[in-house]
Amino acid sequence: MLTKEQAEQRGNLLFNKMRGEGWKLRVWENFGWHYSVYNGAINVHVATLGAAPDGSEDTFSCLMGMDRDKERSGGHPEWTTHFSSVYPIEVILDQIREARKVLNVYIKAVEHIEGVMGIEP
Repeated sequence: MLTKEQAEQRGNLLFNKMRGEGWKLRVWENFGWHYSVYNGAINVHVATLGAAPDGSEDTFSCLMGMDRDKERSGGHPEWTTHFSSVYPIEVILDQIREARKVLNVYIKAVEHIEGVMGIEP
């Protein structure tokens, strides 16, 4: 379990690894202190504290939601690939790859239905 200071310190380390603009750090208490970074519908959070092979780093997972304007997209569909890594960019890329696979299936299904029914997109 982390103290507030530890969560803030580890959160800042994670925050500094993120690429692009718009990332925000979130530190909160819920039976111990936690941290994550988020940018719109993407939230990178701790999967396991100290789970790197040498125990020195946390591993992260990525959660993708539907609400682009909130810290968390609670109440909206959310999903994660359950992939974790000490490299936060890797977990985001994995989430994007998996999301594109799902989207492509839906796109093909919609195109098929449009074709069968003679609907112009």
